[in-house]
Amino acid sequence: MTSSKSGFRLLLPEITILLIPTVFFYLLTSTLVGGGIVTSPIPWTCTFATLIFCWQMFAYQCLWWSPDRDQYSHQPAPISNNLSSKLLLVWTLWMTSHFVCVLIGAPLFESAAETAAWSTLVTCLLSPPVLSLLDADVDVWMQVLLCGQHEDDRQQRLVYYQACGVALGSWLSTFTVPLDWDRPWQKWPIPIVSGAVLGYCAGVLASCLVTIRRSKSSKFH
Repeated sequence: MTSSKSGFRLLLPEITILLIPTVFFYLLTSTLVGGGIVTSPIPWTCTFATLIFCWQMFAYQCLWWSPDRDQYSHQPAPISNNLSSKLLLVWTLWMTSHFVCVLIGAPLFESAAETAAWSTLVTCLLSPPVLSLLDADVDVWMQVLLCGQHEDDRQQRLVYYQACGVALGSWLSTFTVPLDWDRPWQKWPIPIVSGAVLGYCAGVLASCLVTIRRSKSSKFH
């Protein structure tokens, strides 16, 4: 019983602050508002991206806490005042995601606005945790996002798993686009938007599971 409570305690920040709001905002903009993303993918994808970006920035700064402590003390994640580094991160994420999407088969000119909307979503999903949990340190960004070297740090691992989830989810979802099903949700960029969101959620859950496993293993050493 104590072990299960401890595991749930470890899951609380990611589940309550990240996972549940993401699912809620996605359902709100995709199904509850007249079809949302399915009927009008560009404006509603950007709406969802804006909502999740604002929520994450608020959550990381005002609600994020460390469950490793005995007390649930709020720990606002520090954000550096280096504005140029912040803008560099946001711009790089947007450009990289857009470029990679074109490389794997997205239309270069025909659906540029749709691809740009997806790139905006990716940027809004990933830039808040990077800025809030890794601060404006370009070397750490490169180390965590590109090399996967999170040094068994819980927050760095979360950011890395989120990025991997978004990338893998988006890539896997592209396999539904060429299928001859003639479904409205196959319209570009709806599959990769859904894939990015599902991958983000999967990354958060994967990070939670690894955290619990590492926590249980440490008790036996």
